[in-house]
Amino acid sequence: MERIRELNGSDVKFLMHKKLCSSDLSKNNNRLSMPKSKIECEFLTEDEHEKLNERKEDSRRGLVGMEITVIDPYLREYKITFKKWEMKKNPEDDDMKGVIYNLVTNWHNMVNDNEFQINQQLDIWSFRVDAKLYLLLNHV
Repeated sequence: MERIRELNGSDVKFLMHKKLCSSDLSKNNNRLSMPKSKIECEFLTEDEHEKLNERKEDSRRGLVGMEITVIDPYLREYKITFKKWEMKKNPEDDDMKGVIYNLVTNWHNMVNDNEFQINQQLDIWSFRVDAKLYLLLNHV
């Protein structure tokens, strides 16, 4: 919380407790998944929701995402792409979709720097600095 105050952060929200699994640590995956169903509060603005729904010019290539700052447990800052993925829960039912937020580009740098391990537990918080979204990962 001291680091958030130093940055003049505001709108601090606890998002979720995350137990790291092998797919969160895999270099090939290069992503931390945060299922929307596990997130305890609404933390995105309307503009951010719209940005996360923007598609690349070639619509088959997926959603654009947005760059945010993520602070690791040692208070180092990383620029990481934040994306929304929609996963079909039931292949026969187009209406049944689960949303997963992911930290992608540069995520594996944070994994290496922190030597994150399977089953390690983190609390994930969001806050704003000058209206820009930040996430903070804290050891449990």
